Amino acid sequence: MSGYHYFYNLPFSLPRPVLMIPDGDERDLRHFAVPAPVMIAEYFAVSDGKKRVYTDEDGMNGYGSQKILPPGDVSLYSLYINGILQPKANYEVKAGKLFLKTDDVPLRGTPIILQMIIL
Repeated sequence: MSGYHYFYNLPFSLPRPVLMIPDGDERDLRHFAVPAPVMIAEYFAVSDGKKRVYTDEDGMNGYGSQKILPPGDVSLYSLYINGILQPKANYEVKAGKLFLKTDDVPLRGTPIILQMIIL
């Protein structure tokens, strides 16, 4: 007997839930702020197994504009190497450049993704 039949064959019935939507007017809407628009830009590169500095020119073709935006234009950076989020201590970003501060470099062919969130 499956779990669904077990619940349907209980010796008592449960009332159906009631969804109630409160009535309101425009004065009630002022209590809710509209979220600020968010733009997300991404930079994609592939490690050559040697570099510690990646520039706009190292970005992958076919993914649109591959620009590393300057810190003054970006609210939050997230760096993923081989799909793993890196701590801020492992990298530094400047306009057009990404610097890796780790002791070793990513293996050749490892994907590098810099996500830039702009509020």
